[in-house]
Amino acid sequence: MATQTAHIGALITNPTSAALSDAREYRRLSDDRGGNSIQEQADGNKEAADGQSWNLGAPYVDADRSASSFATRKRDDFERLISDLETGNFGARILMLWESSRGSRKVSEWARLIDLCRAVHVMIWVTTHGRLYDMEKWSDRKVLLGEAIENEGESERISVRGRRTAASQAKLGRPHGLAPYGLMPTYDPKTGKLDNWIEDEAISIVPKELFRLLEKGYSLRAIERLFLKRGYLNGPRPYVKYKEGKEPKERPFTRHNLRNMATRHAYAGVRVHTDPESGKTEEIQGTWDWIVSPERFYNVQRIINAPGRNPAESREPKYELTMTLKCDPCGGPITVTRANLKSHRESYTCRDGHVFIAKADVDAIVIPAMLGYLARPDVYEMLTARKADDENVRKVRADLAQARANREEMEKATPESLSEARVLARSIEALADKIAGLEEQERGLTLPPVLASLLGAAESVEESWEKAPISARREIAKIILTPQLFGEARILRAPRDVFDPVPASERIDWRRVA
Repeated sequence: MATQTAHIGALITNPTSAALSDAREYRRLSDDRGGNSIQEQADGNKEAADGQSWNLGAPYVDADRSASSFATRKRDDFERLISDLETGNFGARILMLWESSRGSRKVSEWARLIDLCRAVHVMIWVTTHGRLYDMEKWSDRKVLLGEAIENEGESERISVRGRRTAASQAKLGRPHGLAPYGLMPTYDPKTGKLDNWIEDEAISIVPKELFRLLEKGYSLRAIERLFLKRGYLNGPRPYVKYKEGKEPKERPFTRHNLRNMATRHAYAGVRVHTDPESGKTEEIQGTWDWIVSPERFYNVQRIINAPGRNPAESREPKYELTMTLKCDPCGGPITVTRANLKSHRESYTCRDGHVFIAKADVDAIVIPAMLGYLARPDVYEMLTARKADDENVRKVRADLAQARANREEMEKATPESLSEARVLARSIEALADKIAGLEEQERGLTLPPVLASLLGAAESVEESWEKAPISARREIAKIILTPQLFGEARILRAPRDVFDPVPASERIDWRRVA
């Protein structure tokens, strides 16, 4: 110990180090809500430095940053420390740590840090040990490397326990993590641990209205505008512990916020758990009460995951029948144009200009015919009978959830070679086909939600149609105007040898299957 003290004294009195700090700290905390705080580490290190008469330089600090193999965020100041040691900008002879695990819980990182300190003749002080380690000495390096192995092992044990606990809690349907907007946590009065979730009646109107409107066929963009008009704002919640200076400000809900909200199973009282080892995703009945009925929740999932639907919905649809009507010559979708018309009347045409017909004339035929079809008692009975027992529906939905989770995981993967990229692309394509097939099964087992809303209303079909938003009408037309139901409406080319206008009724061909 006397030799070590003399060594320290030599560092301080060495004239070549007069411009340097004697020591610099590295402080780290995995979770700034517990453990030895950054300030406690600073106080302990300062006391130790004063006891050794060391002058402390500027510290390196990583708050709320894990140092384990399971960390997902970078430790910016740790990387700066490594860079300074490599480039000669460290500016001190001693690196101070509160405890060895503050440096890292990864053996590889510790080995690198030790090698760098040895190369530039920097010693390491560990405050909880009350000891200075000389990286020139194998015995000192051995102690720190041994601690690194133990720290990494402890990190692994904590992770395994955490995964087991999470899995067992999930099997019981218990809540996990931050409560979704509209739900709030309750805590065990004895332990202070999370007990359950309950409805936050002050703000639960937001998710409730979101699901109701989506089921009725409103687009996310329309709901975004409606919520802004109503004064619904996304802001801080009193039971959430925010970091100092990080409390969110009140802002309007965006369609991206709303879409994320619309995918949260928790509103339907369902806990979703993905096993990290098998990758299997399960839906488990939660211990909390739903605030959105499971039937409505899954109806909305069908709507927002429908093939061809734009997740962000950057544009609001303007017309009911566009992209559903078909051009007979090419089979392509019909769109609206005002081109080449002095009157500026809207007309239907295909992208290649094969057909051109007044929109109002076609709408006056197709829409009443479609609504008349929906008003027929036999059609109502046929459509509302499209239900299966709950077990079949649950099975298809569970398979869908698993397939979508697998696809999402694959889409986030980064291939390391061209061959891996090709395999990944084929796997994603195969999953997309599987998802499309499962979605088709689900549609066959249940009544489409926009139709259920239209047919289940107290008023007539025509009145319900008028009250529905354009996005809902468009979905209904897409379902009904198919060969399997009312028929696919195809617009025929106008005869070239006829000078008088041909009535729209003679230019609509209904394609049906027997």
